[in-house]
Amino acid sequence: MSRRPITAEAAGAGARPYGRRAVWQAIREMKEFTTTELHLRLPHISPNVVKEYVTSLSKGGYIEAIGREKLPGSGRKGRVTRYKLARDTGVDAPRLRSDGSELPPTDQQKMWLTMKIIHPFSVDELACSAGATLTAARHYTHSLFNAGYLARQGGFGNQGGTYSMIRNTGGLAPMVCRARVVFDPNLNEIIWHEEIEP
Repeated sequence: MSRRPITAEAAGAGARPYGRRAVWQAIREMKEFTTTELHLRLPHISPNVVKEYVTSLSKGGYIEAIGREKLPGSGRKGRVTRYKLARDTGVDAPRLRSDGSELPPTDQQKMWLTMKIIHPFSVDELACSAGATLTAARHYTHSLFNAGYLARQGGFGNQGGTYSMIRNTGGLAPMVCRARVVFDPNLNEIIWHEEIEP
């Protein structure tokens, strides 16, 4: 499945939820819906994102089809499926494959959760506890430190020392993207970008 870069999605969404998160939020609010109704409610979301996620949610048992209905002005053949929310798991959008099976937590999500449990922590301790590579732990820690989520004690430059979380914005891990951007899905904001670092 092709996806827009997170920075593009966030920029297009403004203060609104983006991507699958926006679709899930709308489904939880509507309770019953068709994909057409979702498209109308979420004009800033690609129709392909809506369709693919609805399919995944249906296969995963989060929503279920409750009937078919005619689209206004579409003639005899224009029919659409109506769904209802069958399993509400809370505000966090289920992370699903196209077949409806759940995706495992990302390394960044595991490290974010680990940072809340062990503090202060070294990069080595974070990598070991979260099951991430040392390189990934070093990159994520450095990025969150630059973005103001972590405080560091000791060490020199970008090496050594221990870290403590000083900004906990929610359950979703701030995402460090390839463009050297820290995007916080809890706030729906780009918190730090390497090119515009003060």
